[in-house]
Amino acid sequence: MDKLTLDFEKSFDNACCAVSQRLRRRLITIKRDKKKDIQEIRLRAGRPLMFTIRGENYYFLDNGEFSDDINSNRAVIVTAEDISETFKNLCNHSVYSHRQEIKRGYITLNGGHRAGITGSAVWENDSISNVKNISGINIRVASSHRGCSENIKTLIESGGILICGEPCSGKTTMLRDLAYELSVNKRLRVTVVDSRGEICSVSGGIPREDSGCCDVLDGYPVKYGVEQAVRCLSPQVIICDELGEEDVDSLRHGLNSGVTFITTVHCKNPTQLKKRSQGIKLLETGAFSHMVFLKSCKEAGIIGEVIKLGEYPHG
Repeated sequence: MDKLTLDFEKSFDNACCAVSQRLRRRLITIKRDKKKDIQEIRLRAGRPLMFTIRGENYYFLDNGEFSDDINSNRAVIVTAEDISETFKNLCNHSVYSHRQEIKRGYITLNGGHRAGITGSAVWENDSISNVKNISGINIRVASSHRGCSENIKTLIESGGILICGEPCSGKTTMLRDLAYELSVNKRLRVTVVDSRGEICSVSGGIPREDSGCCDVLDGYPVKYGVEQAVRCLSPQVIICDELGEEDVDSLRHGLNSGVTFITTVHCKNPTQLKKRSQGIKLLETGAFSHMVFLKSCKEAGIIGEVIKLGEYPHG
């Protein structure tokens, strides 16, 4: 058994720790060679337990196998009790302490796994204050691909890097590997603004080992994280996940202080990026010298195309 497969197995088993005991007993028996390809574990009350495997959806059967047939009479059905127990486990039996994450629709677990939550929104003062009647949970399994940034890490010498890809294509994985390479092997001062807690997965104040030797601002919104970094940490590089349109001014503030940025955006190809106002606004800042498009959700962490901004057709 190679080390990579063992690492993926360990990551999958870790992601399963919060799942209800009834389901977890079944999940840990899945064969190693199958665990390594599982990207998401999706629980919906009254529906079959579903996995996303290399970008495709499969349902879990009572014999430990997988099927693409949602109507299979052997499918393992998720109960309301499974959802309730899993949700309590995700919150470490303290829902109140996770209220800020819950109202944003997700909870981050030790190891960088993220559990998305579906339910009924509770509105207060024109914003969501809570989520009740939890009906579904999707656990995205975090994974490491050490060395996946090998072919793009030198791009930082020309300027910032915008990493583009569809969900589950490995954008956060690429950020984590770049954080390691730039802080450890290139000895740069790197600050990670980890708004969702997925990049460095800080637990007990200690980031995961494969995120390198960075300054980590865990749970900071990008705006405040960039300000804090520039004011107090003198970073050469700031890494953050998925900048929104509202974060563009923060990026410009960092640029004026001589910081190089690496961040991500959801899009599959240059054509799709040109149709997104968020992507265009990021490019218009001049913060990025290169765009890196990841191949697909079927091959997470694999680079498909690298485009130098001077060669990008803006028309």
